[in-house]
Amino acid sequence: MSDQKKLILIVEDEEPARRLFATALEQHGYQVLQAGTAEEALLVAEDAGRPIDALLMDIMLPDSWGTRLAQSLRVMHPDMGVVYASGYAQDDPIMMSGIDPETRFLHKPFEIGDLIAEMGSIFEHGPESATASGEA
Repeated sequence: MSDQKKLILIVEDEEPARRLFATALEQHGYQVLQAGTAEEALLVAEDAGRPIDALLMDIMLPDSWGTRLAQSLRVMHPDMGVVYASGYAQDDPIMMSGIDPETRFLHKPFEIGDLIAEMGSIFEHGPESATASGEA
C-alpha cells in the first residue's frame, strides 16, 4: 500500500512528553505507537502487525540503555530509521558511546518543528523517499 501512513514508535518514559510527541506526529499524518519502557517497546513492536518505519526514543530509559533497545528493534524492523532524544549533552562521550555518529539526535527540550523535520528527513532519504510527505 503506497498510501499507508508511516509508522513511528515513540519510546519515552515521561508520559506528558510522549503524548505531546505522538499528537504532533499524528497531526502531521503519521501513525504512532507508544511505549514507556524498553520492555513495553519490544512488545508493541512485536504486535505492530507491520514494519515500524521510524523510532523516536529517549536514550535513558528506566529499564534499558537506548542503543541496546534500538539494536533489538532493528532485528525485527531492519529498515527502521532512528532518532534519539535526550536532555544530556550530545558531546558527552559516555552518553554517546555506542551511537553511530550518523544517527539523528534531538537535544531536549526541542521544538516540535525540529521533531517533524527529523522525521520528514528520515523518510525523504529512506528507501521510500518518493512517497514521503516532505513536511519539514
